[in-house]
Amino acid sequence: TTSPFLQLQHPCIPLTLPGILNTSGNPYWQCSPKPMIALCMFGLIRKVEMTMPTLQRHVREPLSKIGGTDLFVHSLLASSIFSSRSQEFGQYLVPDAAFRLGPACAYTLED
Repeated sequence: TTSPFLQLQHPCIPLTLPGILNTSGNPYWQCSPKPMIALCMFGLIRKVEMTMPTLQRHVREPLSKIGGTDLFVHSLLASSIFSSRSQEFGQYLVPDAAFRLGPACAYTLED
């Protein structure tokens, strides 16, 4: 079996997400026993509750019909976003939102 992988570049994450490093029976971790597809989600994660049903229906479910799919998540740790490109100014970001995309085979969270 594949071992789950978590790379953290922020010292407070283990404190804000107790038990996240314990992979035994942890709902955040899941690697396909026979992976055929690698799906990577990256960037600042916001409004997961609104986007997850669409991602599940139009991306993850169709891919799962093709074969084993491993999800890899790469996100930046930020408490808010200021972007003139997306017209977002001071929108609050949930620090543990990356884990709401899972279960995933690997997470990378960086400052």
